[in-house]
Amino acid sequence: MSSCSTSSLALDSQSAVERTPPEIIDYIFALGSSNICFGSSIPFPLLVSHVCGRWRDIALSSSHLWSTVACTQSAPRFPILKLLLKRSRNHPLDLHFDFNFPKGYVETYPHLLPHNSHSKHPFSDSEYESTSYLTDSDKISKRLSLLTTSHNPRIRSFSVSSTNYTYISLSIRSFPRGPNPHLSSFEVSYVPGHEEISRRGTLNFPLNRDGVASSLKRLKLRSVDLNWASTSKRLAGLKSLELGDHMSGTWRSYGRLQTILASTPSLETFILDNPGSLSMIEEWPKDVVVELPCLRRMVLAKQRAEVAVAILSRLRLPAVKWLEINLSNRTSMARERRGVGMHDEIIRLLVPLVKRVEVVRMCEVHPHERVARALLAGMSSLRVLILDSDRDACNRGLHPCALSPVIDFLSHSTLSHSSHSPLFVPHLSHLVLPSYGIDQKQDYLAPVIECRPNSFDIYAPTETDMLDTESILSKIGYKCGVVDEQ
Repeated sequence: MSSCSTSSLALDSQSAVERTPPEIIDYIFALGSSNICFGSSIPFPLLVSHVCGRWRDIALSSSHLWSTVACTQSAPRFPILKLLLKRSRNHPLDLHFDFNFPKGYVETYPHLLPHNSHSKHPFSDSEYESTSYLTDSDKISKRLSLLTTSHNPRIRSFSVSSTNYTYISLSIRSFPRGPNPHLSSFEVSYVPGHEEISRRGTLNFPLNRDGVASSLKRLKLRSVDLNWASTSKRLAGLKSLELGDHMSGTWRSYGRLQTILASTPSLETFILDNPGSLSMIEEWPKDVVVELPCLRRMVLAKQRAEVAVAILSRLRLPAVKWLEINLSNRTSMARERRGVGMHDEIIRLLVPLVKRVEVVRMCEVHPHERVARALLAGMSSLRVLILDSDRDACNRGLHPCALSPVIDFLSHSTLSHSSHSPLFVPHLSHLVLPSYGIDQKQDYLAPVIECRPNSFDIYAPTETDMLDTESILSKIGYKCGVVDEQ
């Protein structure tokens, strides 16, 4: 047999996978990859790199496969993390640390301990296996600092979340101090666990160091604080800002809120999840009105009614298209003010904003009939209306879910197809009613179903559905967020 025929026979004997160009395999790897998590299964890049020599070469040459790392167990495996960062080479990095169960800072060795859920090592290959899980806090801080500092210029996103205050503090102190030309997203979330519920210390993290915030687009802080005064001038390009404290009482300065909003003219998304007091809002002078010309989405979550009124009255939002108001924060002050008409005042402040709004979500907003009528009359561009209620309050029987006035008005509006009707909502496509029991849901659906001739769809999520607004919009197939002009 000639050498040519031998070569031809060898080529014919190769499988289709073996004949697939490496560029195609690399593309398939990219589609199948996700965050590299230290969980109970082997991460995708490590898995495909041990199938065969060819796949291993392709995986090792694809730096993007190794560039998104999430440490989600009780502590990071530093040798593994070091290996992954090395394999990512010059590709921008996305680092996520989620430390949920740090009960102590000691050395553990899984080959000497019983293989339970906290000590079992998910990997077995000697190339990336490490016996060291968790060290004392000083060593953790030093190791994190060494790892992140050496790759500092490549960090594109950095996030840390924990129920343990010590880990949050360590992660922030370990964040590289040098320039971060690619850093576009920075997120720190501290949600106190039951054993730390009384710990209310504020972590100050100034983003005013040279180069840190030059390209920052997204900033999320929960129960931590910024040095706003020295930071604001460096955040002019910020697109998304989320602030919250989960009732921990750490973030309460509206004067600093005014400073940061006034210095971020390009802000497109603003989420405030903070039950601050009315006395604190007075730090923001009433006559100082901040205009946010680019803001498309605004969320006021778990607000006291009087605080929501104060914030809305100090803002000008000419371009907002996605608006969420959640007044489920139940305090004695909120209940007292409700009778005075704070909810009506919120609706009055919303009326000038809703002409361009396409998505509205309201939770525990209870206006009077004439005020609700004025709001609906102004929603000429509304596509999705989400009317929500406090599930816990309904389950406890504290009050009926008082959304019937709005729903009744909406159902009656479908009877008239004239644009002269004060309740005509011409573009409404979906009415969403989450957080209701079956009996209540049927009670509220009934008047709408009887009166809507091919006007809008009704979506009532079940208890197993995700109830956040993004998931709801995805479920009904509506693309919003920062929607285009129509």
